[in-house]
Amino acid sequence: MQRATSQSSPLFLSLTWKLSRPNYHHHWHSSRTSSLSSLSSSLDALISYLPAFENSARSIAKDTREMKKERRKAALVLEHDGKLYAVLSLLLLLDFCVRNHNYADVLLLALRSNSLS
Repeated sequence: MQRATSQSSPLFLSLTWKLSRPNYHHHWHSSRTSSLSSLSSSLDALISYLPAFENSARSIAKDTREMKKERRKAALVLEHDGKLYAVLSLLLLLDFCVRNHNYADVLLLALRSNSLS
């Protein structure tokens, strides 16, 4: 029967391996610490950029609201384009008819303007 200190014993091999790798735990610990330190510094950098990012996002939101207002106005003008054109045309026609003393046409245009509203 072999002795427990034999070089082929699992206990001996395990102890030999642990003793031959004394820096393994230290290396693992230092690499983990380095990784956590790197993560921490990256998070700190991210946190420092967040206020500027938030201000930019608010500025974009404000600009977008203003653009939406302008688009709503343009859409309203396009929606009522025909009526606006008719009203502006009526003004020109009324002016033309009054200058040329065509009062019957002025009355017809007045009736037309009442139908637009």
